[in-house]
Amino acid sequence: MNVADCYFNWKWHKQQSMFRKGTMSETLRFDPIYSEHAIERCAWTVFFTQPLPEKLYGNVTQAAGDGAQERGFQPVAFRGIQFNAITGQVVSGQASGGPVEFVTPDGAQQLSITPQSVSFASTRYVRWTPFFGQVSDLPLKVAERFVDVVSVSALKVEYWDRFIWSGEWSDFDPNKLLRGDNQYAAPGAVRGGNAWHSHVGWFERTEGAVRRLVNINIDAVDFLRPNTIGPKPSIGVYTTIQDAFFLPGSLQVDVGIEAIKTRSTEIHNDLKSLLGQIILDDMQSRISLNSGARADVR
Repeated sequence: MNVADCYFNWKWHKQQSMFRKGTMSETLRFDPIYSEHAIERCAWTVFFTQPLPEKLYGNVTQAAGDGAQERGFQPVAFRGIQFNAITGQVVSGQASGGPVEFVTPDGAQQLSITPQSVSFASTRYVRWTPFFGQVSDLPLKVAERFVDVVSVSALKVEYWDRFIWSGEWSDFDPNKLLRGDNQYAAPGAVRGGNAWHSHVGWFERTEGAVRRLVNINIDAVDFLRPNTIGPKPSIGVYTTIQDAFFLPGSLQVDVGIEAIKTRSTEIHNDLKSLLGQIILDDMQSRISLNSGARADVR
């Protein structure tokens, strides 16, 4: 063996030793589920103080169904049973006045209506502006029919963000994503082993008499990307803010459609700030959370 061969073998063994000692593991990192953002799903929901009268609710859902199908949505058939208290007869089928749902053919977008709420969710989130444009296109118009008759009780916006670990559970390191001083992860959550869950929530007062509920779930779980072999460790961050405008015996705030629009965007911006308090600055930059021309990505 000549000198060159000896040097090559020494260098190869040194690299392997460095890898085993963890030097090479510094390249391990979290990646957002998508190239430009980490959002798996976003949802918007408005709640009302009381159910819409049955006949009016039927008219509203019929009109909403027509509008949804014009936009490519399909109705979801709910299975159930009805019981006639007079005859004792039990028949299959959905009772009138029940929830209705419309979905796109790929299941990526859902419009859900109950006698006391209107909700829209999407797994094709790109930016807030087009997402809320979709909300304004139909769900908000449905909500406007409710507002003509009943009062708004609460407004909620939810985000599900997902970050994929490049390594394995044996080298999984949440500190490469989550802030070390993170006050939003429950102490002791990691005691369960590889997979763990943390839930934190609290009430706070905003301006006026509005009461805000904030919830944060952080999960470390296996995640299987499409067209890949085997799951990878991941961290999912669920954040939601719900503002309550009407609480029996105390808070009562009159909210109209324009106020819903304004506050929806305010909640969205507050959720951006909240995520920024959970994840590291480097990941915030990678998903363009709060900076540059693409700040509206979230």
